[in-house]
Amino acid sequence: KLRRKSTAGMSSPKEKAAHKGLSREQYLSRYGAAADDVQKVRKFAAAHGLTVTEVDLARRHVGLTGTISCVR
Repeated sequence: KLRRKSTAGMSSPKEKAAHKGLSREQYLSRYGAAADDVQKVRKFAAAHGLTVTEVDLARRHVGLTGTISCVR
């Protein structure tokens, strides 16, 4: 699981309302995945014969492809 850069206030109604007006860049800065976590996923993928196909820090998403034998 990719961690958020910041989890402060995510559950408060005030914080939820405040982030509705954020640009993608502002949202990424506050809540996006930590770059070191993505690097760990990249290392894991390489070690298991998987290919990183997509990285979206704002959504905390890393897409991987590989064969079934790579994940067994």
